[in-house]
Amino acid sequence: MKGYDKMNKNNCSICGPNIDTENIEFSKNESNLVYLDKVYSYNEDKAASILQKIDTSSQEQLQTELIIGNAITGCSPCQNMFCCQDNSCVLDSNAVFSVEEAGFLVESFELSTPSNLTSSDVSLEGQNVGSLTYQGGQYTAGINSILPEVMKCDCLDSAMPSKNYFVVENAGPWILSGVIFATGTVTTGGKTCRFRLRIKTSPSEGFYIPETVNFVVPRLSVPCSINGVAPVIRFSFGGTINLLKPSISVVNQSATTANGNGGTSSGTTNSGSAAGTGTTSGNTTNNNGSAAAVTNTTINSGGLTVALSASLVIQPKINVEVVRKTMFCLSACEAMVPCDGSIEQYLANLEEEEICDKGYPPCGCGSRSSYTTSNESQNAGSRTNNYADGTGYGL
Repeated sequence: MKGYDKMNKNNCSICGPNIDTENIEFSKNESNLVYLDKVYSYNEDKAASILQKIDTSSQEQLQTELIIGNAITGCSPCQNMFCCQDNSCVLDSNAVFSVEEAGFLVESFELSTPSNLTSSDVSLEGQNVGSLTYQGGQYTAGINSILPEVMKCDCLDSAMPSKNYFVVENAGPWILSGVIFATGTVTTGGKTCRFRLRIKTSPSEGFYIPETVNFVVPRLSVPCSINGVAPVIRFSFGGTINLLKPSISVVNQSATTANGNGGTSSGTTNSGSAAGTGTTSGNTTNNNGSAAAVTNTTINSGGLTVALSASLVIQPKINVEVVRKTMFCLSACEAMVPCDGSIEQYLANLEEEEICDKGYPPCGCGSRSSYTTSNESQNAGSRTNNYADGTGYGL
């Protein structure tokens, strides 16, 4: 809870929920019949790995940041034993990178054209699903028409879900988006410096992966339909990425990349193979003793930049769930909100909203007059509540 307290105090303006129930009355606690999306199966499967080579010298729309620190070897000593004269590192055509740590943080791994996947590619117990739609990165498969064929009689008579084979075929090609990072040392001009490299794909473009894969979930639990309400299958894709033998190279570039786009290299001047990654970078002079941050510029007037070549080991993954609207009896307090077009709603809209800096207690059953906050006795501007559970989180 210590970390949570710190988050609320320092980041309350940008993090956390924002709930204001000041003008909402709630009924007393009573039993209610409600429909909820019950999850009957929650599974995942991994497909065969994909090996894909990449070369960022020809990849555009990359947002890159290269930070190079002070020289750690090769600097000329001065009278002060704790300093070096001319301790900055400036990359030249003979610079060699040695990567000590690197990785790929996946932001999205999705089909390049979501509509390429159709109902004929998705099956349950060998039967193609009745429909397949895509929205917000998630597919929804309708199975009402094939339920009589896939439900096992023993399960149906016992009102229990039936476990079935779920298959997705020919998934691909893909677009991979995310961030490549690398840290290590670079040797240039007779000096060795620490570096940190970060390469991010643009929101609209990523690395194109042409291969297709298949997924199999052998025991997907599917319930029966009730009163015409049938279950649906929802699934989405993801993946994990490993870098295999990446190499960071210094290359000649025909034009600067100050606009943030990677350019096409006109020839490699030097290459350093390492266990890491990198891509376009820029000017790295440091005359004040601090690290030099470089973003999307050429390294020097000679038109030098850096590029990455590597093999991506991609493990595609599918997340699958089966849900059905199911009736439950819950003890809850209903929000007494006026109907649209009613006089009560009209009168409520006429009330001027009170703008103040106080917090509100959580929603509760019955009259709100039974709730009080410590804000009433605090100075204006305080955002701290003193709830019944003893917490003091600010809004």
